[in-house]
Amino acid sequence: MADDSQPKASPVQSAAISSDKNVYSHFFRDALKGADVVAYYSLKPGEKAVKGSASITYEWGDVTWRFATRENRNLFAADPAKYVPAYGGHCAYAMSKGFEAPPRPDSWVIIDGKLYLNNNAKSFEIWERDTAGNISKADEAWMEINSEE
Repeated sequence: MADDSQPKASPVQSAAISSDKNVYSHFFRDALKGADVVAYYSLKPGEKAVKGSASITYEWGDVTWRFATRENRNLFAADPAKYVPAYGGHCAYAMSKGFEAPPRPDSWVIIDGKLYLNNNAKSFEIWERDTAGNISKADEAWMEINSEE
């Protein structure tokens, strides 16, 4: 049962690339397969994602986000654009190749304050060989994919 003590957020645009209209959501586990998006910012590189609770949620970007704590939910609610992963949580490597793929919550990195997720350990390894180049390519693909919607 969702905690409905927070109102539904209105979409917020972030920089030139909007993350509110194409968020990766798993049918049964909600945004980011149920991972607490705020918790990533307290993890050390390589640590596993923190699972959110089905009872601590927030609606944003037409999907449900789960959180491990009410504090994390409230931080997200105050500034969703700060926490929503690049490319709406779709795999960063796939996006750099021009297509969408689901993320693996444990395959992540934060660069310049932005969370990037990848589909698996191999795609993450390849993507990290040229993060700046891959981010540039993925940014272009993200804008193209979302301009068609």
